[in-house]
Amino acid sequence: MTRTEEAVSTLVPARELVVASAGAGKTYRLSSRIIELLAAGAEPSEVLASTFTRKAAGEILERVLVRLARGALEPDGMKDPALPSHRCLELLATVVRRLHTVNVGTLDSFFQRVARAFGLELGLPPVWTLSGGPADEALRARAVSAMLSGSDRAETLELVRGLQGGEAGQGVHRLLMDRVAELHDLYREVDPSAADPWGFPAEVLAGLGPEPERREVEATAAAVLEGEVPTTKAGTPNRNWVKARHEASELILGEDWEGFLSKGIQKNLVQGDRTYYRAPVPDSLAEPLEEGIDLARRALGWAAHRRTQALAALLRRYHHEVETLRAREGRYRFDDVTRALEGELERGPELHYRLDSRIRHILLDEFQDTSLSQWRALRPLLAEVLSGHRDERGVVIVADPKQSIYGWRGGEPRILDGIKRDFVLERESLSESFRSSQMVLDLVNQVFGGLAAGGVLDEEQLPAARRWLEGFDRHEAHFKALPGYVRIRSGPEGDSARASLRPRLLAAAAERVVELHQACPAAEIGVLVRTNRGVGRLMAELRRRGVDASGEGGVPVVDSPAVLSLLALLRMADHPGDVAARYQVAATPVAELAPPGFHYRSVDEAEALARKIRRRLLREGYGPVLADWVRTLVETPGEEPAPRDHRRLGQLVELGHRWDAEGAGLRPGDFLRWVQDERVQEPSSAGVRVMTVHQSKGLEFDVVVLPDLDQSLLPRGRGEVIAFRSDVDGPVTQVFPALKSALLPLFPEARAASLQGDEAGLRDGLSSLYVALTRARFGVEIFLAPDGKNPSTATSG
Repeated sequence: MTRTEEAVSTLVPARELVVASAGAGKTYRLSSRIIELLAAGAEPSEVLASTFTRKAAGEILERVLVRLARGALEPDGMKDPALPSHRCLELLATVVRRLHTVNVGTLDSFFQRVARAFGLELGLPPVWTLSGGPADEALRARAVSAMLSGSDRAETLELVRGLQGGEAGQGVHRLLMDRVAELHDLYREVDPSAADPWGFPAEVLAGLGPEPERREVEATAAAVLEGEVPTTKAGTPNRNWVKARHEASELILGEDWEGFLSKGIQKNLVQGDRTYYRAPVPDSLAEPLEEGIDLARRALGWAAHRRTQALAALLRRYHHEVETLRAREGRYRFDDVTRALEGELERGPELHYRLDSRIRHILLDEFQDTSLSQWRALRPLLAEVLSGHRDERGVVIVADPKQSIYGWRGGEPRILDGIKRDFVLERESLSESFRSSQMVLDLVNQVFGGLAAGGVLDEEQLPAARRWLEGFDRHEAHFKALPGYVRIRSGPEGDSARASLRPRLLAAAAERVVELHQACPAAEIGVLVRTNRGVGRLMAELRRRGVDASGEGGVPVVDSPAVLSLLALLRMADHPGDVAARYQVAATPVAELAPPGFHYRSVDEAEALARKIRRRLLREGYGPVLADWVRTLVETPGEEPAPRDHRRLGQLVELGHRWDAEGAGLRPGDFLRWVQDERVQEPSSAGVRVMTVHQSKGLEFDVVVLPDLDQSLLPRGRGEVIAFRSDVDGPVTQVFPALKSALLPLFPEARAASLQGDEAGLRDGLSSLYVALTRARFGVEIFLAPDGKNPSTATSG
């Protein structure tokens, strides 16, 4: 054994927390640690390496195999870690022979494996499967139906009215589906030991006072009209003050409390400003207005509390029904399995026995995207590994809080604070980029280096931004000679400033993409947008300009006329009375699938055809029926479908087979709704790839085009409720009503929860901005909405 081999064989496994910035080589670091462990004698089954996606996990394993293969072929072997070629060959052979025992995957896949080993202890049925997509939506729809059928009609109506702000509209089932699907995960995060966590706490309600009575409202409105107002130099009452006083009185009298608090003198009083039009508010007017503010607080507080309590009641019923159905049918989501495992990985020897492997080393990648439920399940195993002798067990955690963009899916980067607090790990920061040119990184440094100074964010947002920036180090390029450029241009006029989709700006970006693609066809161009709607619009713009782009984010198949015609046939099967669907069937090539002479005006013919289609779907399934329809259309003499329509029809058939395989249901209307929402990949070998910023995570491009980067960093809307956690990694301790910003000063407890939620939203927004700016190797092109002042600018180097 050489001296180098001896050093590797006696290696002490690393115990480190690595914060790796974008492009800093974290995959290389992880693969190096795995190779070091294997070279030191660790069995492949003793190493658990996990990351956020299956694709990323595959990249880590591929990197290990490729590096060992290259080291075996090189005369001097591998440089880092230092291994001779014959040793690289031995390790490669070992890994390949035992590939089935290699634990490189996602946390979800590892948890699923453990759950299957401990199914009975976890309370899972003997036979269970993972559920998602249309099958899971169908299960949740059945749970909502069961919840409604088992509830008191009057009580349910009152609950729905509470959710809709006092008015029960149409589509109750869809309303409940939307609400419970969004909030059920939150419901399961609430601390089970909390006395009454939904709505305002008891002490807040006690201080709130009773709901206002009509006599109080009328007396306060009259007192406001009698309040003194400042006079002009001529000695007459100031008209602005008189108007504001009259309007405040009318709003109180009409009990329009939100309108009352959002304008006039009282708006200033709520914010602590006792002036109006630069004059102090007289006491005789301020006192009744403050009484009106108190009435508004009581009225709005109790209404919001009742809505939250109504939502909690709905969620309790839904939780019971959906859990009953999951247990009966054996259908669980990944998150259900993870929650079932909380506290179960403390089993030690029994765990290793059932998994047929002893985990001695843990390597966790993309840890900033780990959810609280995943952390609670994993924490005992991590603690058990770290409790062993240092020379026997190792832990490597690689994370970058700046790239935490999955808060909406449960990712919680602040778990890292708990790790730093509870475990002893060496800390290292990697900020040197092996991906981007210095020109691109200078833009990153400039954008984020100026955030903490103020002027960009609101004063309330600055503390959260500074906490985010604690993990930001100045970025430097490893390859100093790499060329680069940054181009910032103002888009065309005409788009709405508040619109989430800006057609003119996207069209201008598409024009620029065409120019770049024609100038350098071999370049990889990434077009990153905020939303899936933006992906679809840009794909259409590029298609009109003759660019074969890849829609990585996926687009619905309903952007094809051929698909829409087939779906019209299914819509008619579901609703024979749908005249528009009948006409579309009769007026398109899909008429070949109807009986000869089919006329869209004939109700009898439509009903007969609908019965025939439904019977066939019941007998054969959606996949085979759609495949036969597509085959008939393609083989019918006449105009051949365009290549893109042909591809879309094939994708529709695939969706039909997926629907059948998941047993999602038989009704055509349910299938239609799913197809309209489901996105399919549009793979292409073209150098232009269009996707959302979230989907670009882990990718890199020669040039990145960012057409809608200047939108708000905060998510739109607050939802129904705001969750508050007393500890970063603890359960939800209180669920407050979501209140408008103008009302928050009246409810300090809800305001604290709102600030906590806003910080999470801002953190996601800043991380999305960071990810978008760090995908490029050489060039970044940014399109901003025009402000009428700044011309297009560009810098290069």
